[in-house]
Amino acid sequence: MNLFPQLLILIGSVNYLGNNKSNEGPVPKNKLSNEEKEEIITVVKQEEFADLPPTQIVPKLADRGTYIASESTFYRVLRENKMQNHRGRSKKPERRLPESHLATAPNQVGHGISPGLVDL
Repeated sequence: MNLFPQLLILIGSVNYLGNNKSNEGPVPKNKLSNEEKEEIITVVKQEEFADLPPTQIVPKLADRGTYIASESTFYRVLRENKMQNHRGRSKKPERRLPESHLATAPNQVGHGISPGLVDL
């Protein structure tokens, strides 16, 4: 008895190892529509919200009685539209080493233990 043809049919009908991308599954019922995404982008671009992160935008809208989406959804939509970066007119902050921790020669930055306090 040759089982090879039945095995091929079985493998062909199953999403084998998850590499069949033609079957993406059903669309979630709560998926944002394009209009809802556009509304989020429009709100974020408003002058009063231009400098604020979603953690401040969503509560301000809630104080007005408006709910568009959650903070995480705002962040996701901003990432999808490559808008999740420094926004606003202020200069982007720079990371610098504190001058007190910058050594330009040997033994300039101590370890915090005074030589008179160490018992050997």
